[in-house]
Amino acid sequence: MDPIEYTNRSNPSVVVHLIGQAQFRLGEMKSPVVIYRRGDNIYVRLASEFHTKFQQRNEPTPTRSSMAQ
Repeated sequence: MDPIEYTNRSNPSVVVHLIGQAQFRLGEMKSPVVIYRRGDNIYVRLASEFHTKFQQRNEPTPTRSSMAQ
């Protein structure tokens, strides 16, 4: 799988590369996570948090007027 590029919603100059998805498990609690790379570092973030913070590159940024419709 080729990494998919995502940009930070509040700072589009920050570009990360999605590596894959996994499941975080702590005791009986399970949560979907996203594994991504920024520069030389690899990070793991809850999937919901990742998709709130980043959007797929070349995806239009929603505007307030489009969100009101």
